[in-house]
Amino acid sequence: MKRTYTPAEQASQKAVKAATPRMALIGFAIGLVMFLVTPDISAIHLVIIAALGVSAGLMTARTLPATARDQMRGAGAGGGSTAGAAYAIPFVAYYFYSFITLNATTLAQRIQTLTADEIAAAQAQNIQIGIDYFQSRDISFLFFFLMFGWFVGWIFGMIGGLIARRNSSQKVPQLTQD
Repeated sequence: MKRTYTPAEQASQKAVKAATPRMALIGFAIGLVMFLVTPDISAIHLVIIAALGVSAGLMTARTLPATARDQMRGAGAGGGSTAGAAYAIPFVAYYFYSFITLNATTLAQRIQTLTADEIAAAQAQNIQIGIDYFQSRDISFLFFFLMFGWFVGWIFGMIGGLIARRNSSQKVPQLTQD
């Protein structure tokens, strides 16, 4: 049976759909800047995606009318996950490009970047460092960034939506004419 939505829920869905492209654009822009700073996996990406998720969650949830308090958490989660996934796009493109352009020349260059400890650890686990090693590494990083951005953005977007919900319940002082 198909669920029917109330007019308030339909208005909320429209507001969230209108805010989603902005969240994606903001997430992509911040992701591009952070990609230029460091394309490798580092802890700074967690911090940036968390802040981006909370901000996107707040902004998306605040597009809803004050009467739609029950939908603010979900709206925040949607905005945060959209921004987080968009943040990951430059990284996904980079690792996909690395995957499809891997050849003998780039393989030799990438082997040169490995430290002695990394080579020793791979040999201790009986891993052959070759083209398969780097291709599987690229694919792992590609999906890691995509899932990481989406999931962390979703969690922190939900927190942003809850913050917006809490703030919407506070009394707004009314101005009176004397």
